[in-house]
This record gives sequence, structure tokens and C-alpha cells, in this order.
Amino acid sequence: MRRALDQGVRVFKCHLQVGGYDPNDPLLDGVWGLLAETGVPVVTHCGSGPVPGAYTGPGPTARLLARYPRLRLIVAHLGMPEYEEFLGLAAR
Repeated sequence: MRRALDQGVRVFKCHLQVGGYDPNDPLLDGVWGLLAETGVPVVTHCGSGPVPGAYTGPGPTARLLARYPRLRLIVAHLGMPEYEEFLGLAAR
């Protein structure tokens, strides 16, 4: 991650539904911390549409943002279908 940033990466993408991983897995703490520290945005597919996954929906993302409030997440597709919940996270 550090090398990619040092080489000029300006945005990352994560897809919780396809990857089937928990964004709050402790193995990712260093990654999220570094991204929050540098301010590099992350396009995040975290909504439950079109098919819910084990780690999709506003809950896992809200927990992640509570731990890393400076993390710059761009919620793809407005978090479909949980638009209101994801807009609420953005407002907070």
C-alpha cells in the first residue's frame, strides 16, 4: 500500500460484495489507517444491491467510519438500495 501511494496512486477501490470480506477485519487496520492518514479516497462498493453479502449494507461501513472518521469513502451507486442510511452516514 505504501509503495503504491509513493508511486502516485490517487484512488483505491474495494468491493465488499464481490470480495466477500469484512472491512473491519483487523488485518486491514494498517491499510485503513494509512488511507485515512493520507486522505486518498476509496471507491467502495458496500451497498446490498443487487445481491446482499455478508459484509454489505450500512452497518459494516458505519463501524469502519467510527474507527477511521477521516477515511474518505466514496460509496458507489449511493449504497443501493440503502440510500437513506448511506446518506445519513455522509451527513454525519
